[in-house]
Amino acid sequence: MRVQRQVDVVLQNHTQELLAIEDGLNVQGSWAAPGPPKTGAIVAKQGSGKWTSISTEEGIAAEGFIRFSCTKGYIQIHWRLPREADQFEFAVHTPEEDIAFSVRVSGANYDFRVLLVTLLPVHKAAKK
Repeated sequence: MRVQRQVDVVLQNHTQELLAIEDGLNVQGSWAAPGPPKTGAIVAKQGSGKWTSISTEEGIAAEGFIRFSCTKGYIQIHWRLPREADQFEFAVHTPEEDIAFSVRVSGANYDFRVLLVTLLPVHKAAKK
């Protein structure tokens, strides 16, 4: 079994929120070791998690999403690495008023991507 496409999704939680995995799905392709996100598993405060989405068939994308819940709302990460690997797509949704994020994409080549999502607390100005 040869991996055609691979996306490593790394989440760094730089907030004081416990993130519970609500759902995770590979729309196309499959999960590689250590396996799919487990519903109810926690990404700790100041912790991290990593999941790998792969495609082993030519022409099939590595595509999926993971949704987390916390006291501020829901966070969702979606990715799609299609056959045309230079057209990699991702989207991150957070409760904007409370949690910000930064994204970095890297990888050895277009067929292998690392999607690093860092969640950050939003610092609100003190009210007078």
